[in-house]
Amino acid sequence: AVRAIAGATAASHVIAGATTAKDAGYYQVVVGNTAGVTTSATVFVNVALAAPQVIAWGSSSYNQTTVPAGLTGVTAIAAGNSHSLALRSDGTVVAWGNNGYNQATVPAGLGEVVAIDAGNNYSVALKADGTVSVWGDSSFTTVPAGATKIVAIAAGANVCVALKADGTVICWGYGWTAPSSSLLL
Repeated sequence: AVRAIAGATAASHVIAGATTAKDAGYYQVVVGNTAGVTTSATVFVNVALAAPQVIAWGSSSYNQTTVPAGLTGVTAIAAGNSHSLALRSDGTVVAWGNNGYNQATVPAGLGEVVAIDAGNNYSVALKADGTVSVWGDSSFTTVPAGATKIVAIAAGANVCVALKADGTVICWGYGWTAPSSSLLL
């Protein structure tokens, strides 16, 4: 069905708040003046949405709410105690904020990341190959042996958790040891 565009009286018209689901569709342009009215052919109009934008709020004692300029292509975000992370569509990670434990220093060459999370003073990334990379507070950076075929990650204040493809959950961090903390769900 052809839809009318309310208020379209100028040479161009912008539909404020347009979304692809609601406003994409078939349109015609109808132009009228004292000489008569003419109608254009029906055309499909696809609505191009603005790129997602990362915003942050709260305490910024370590600039953790100061989003880096030019940050684009973001598919996921995470916030630690005083640092923030963004996962970009190209599989790279951007970090900012408190770096007292190197939690905002992304390891060189880290790529093919599919998920991120942030703990108090550490950052964790799940790679496409099912391995995990952790940086920051050394209580969390030693990933337990056998942490392969990981499908999900979570970072808490004092514990890092990984779910394996076989349903096994592995926990490590401050006060945790890998052998006694592996669980089968």
